[in-house]
Amino acid sequence: MRSHSQTQDSSFFAPTSLGLLQRKFASCSQHSVTGGEYTERKNQQSLLQRRSTNQVEHSEIPPIVHEVLASPGQPLEASTRAFMESRFGHDFSRVRVHTDAKAAESAHTVNALAYAVGRDVVFGGGQYAPNTSVGVGLIAHELTHVLQQSQQNSLSASHNLRIGAADSIQEQQAESALSAISQGQPPPSLAPATPQLMRATRTFALTFDDGPHVAELGKGKNLTEKVLDVLKARGIKAGFFVQTGVSFRGGDAVGKQLIARMHAEGHKVGIHTGGTKDHELHTTAEKAGRLQGELDAAKKYIKEQTGEVPTLVRPPTGAKNQDVLATYKKVNLTNLMWDIDGDQGQNLALKTLKDRIESGISKVHAGGWKPSTASPKIVFLYHDIQRNTAQNLDTLIEHIKTTTKKISDNKDNATFAAP
Repeated sequence: MRSHSQTQDSSFFAPTSLGLLQRKFASCSQHSVTGGEYTERKNQQSLLQRRSTNQVEHSEIPPIVHEVLASPGQPLEASTRAFMESRFGHDFSRVRVHTDAKAAESAHTVNALAYAVGRDVVFGGGQYAPNTSVGVGLIAHELTHVLQQSQQNSLSASHNLRIGAADSIQEQQAESALSAISQGQPPPSLAPATPQLMRATRTFALTFDDGPHVAELGKGKNLTEKVLDVLKARGIKAGFFVQTGVSFRGGDAVGKQLIARMHAEGHKVGIHTGGTKDHELHTTAEKAGRLQGELDAAKKYIKEQTGEVPTLVRPPTGAKNQDVLATYKKVNLTNLMWDIDGDQGQNLALKTLKDRIESGISKVHAGGWKPSTASPKIVFLYHDIQRNTAQNLDTLIEHIKTTTKKISDNKDNATFAAP
């Protein structure tokens, strides 16, 4: 992918146009669930979980947070509540959302797009958007924290909210829940939230196009294998948009092994091309009347290698038109673009790769860290068949982390998740 077209054309959340977030942070006072309802426990130590806008630690939660939590709020919008209850299998009738100016100010004071405390979910300015994909994803993340908090039955008597680890199991589960819900699957089992204030960090999704590379495995020659090795060592889940029908990509036995490995190690496998021509534009295939058949073939191929039907597609160079988008819809594929083009599909020098990270993150930061794709993450585009990208990936990941800290004056930390 080499051009930068970011128009959204398909919903990340099925069946409605519900979707994702920006940053979340949840300050959760403890509640227990009995008969499907929340029994609120007052004056107790609470877990503040949020999608954060930065990583400033507060020794004390600002008074405005307590003021907002003491206000009545409002129920979830009816269709959003119905959607979430059907996905989570829980009653959210007692959840209260806070979206007024004071709520927005409180979210700002704790550097959050949104935060949740027990049954209360508080949103930053403009963040409560139940009719958008990004907005619904943010709601889903916070409702996961509501459920985690509801499982705490034994709590110490304190009214303190404390900030916990951004890489906690609860935050990981919130991200996993988003991924599951976006695919129409039930969320994972949830661990109870311990008495601490938790917040999420800035989440990036690394994605790789054009592969897989089919050089011999196990000899240090295969670039896709190198990328997978780095991701495995780092514990990072990513996305791969593969060419399934090209003889020297997915059509090769090595390519099939690598695609199976991608899925086995928790990465998201999507479609780049399904025909036999390397990197053929989807606009070209559509004009020739081949695109729908090729995408159907690619879906079948990926299921054969992974056991899972792919849900994502990304056209070569990002080129698409209304006919292409209509075909994606026919075959139930979501077009996932990118926020930052990391290597332009070229074998760039390390310095240039680093410069692109800095300029890309700077632009996203200036835009309020808002993702522009069908994913809730900030999506990086790379190409696993480019030697310098593959060989320097560990350095690039570290540079993303360093740049995120630097550009936010050490307020934001970068984490990574599949798109």
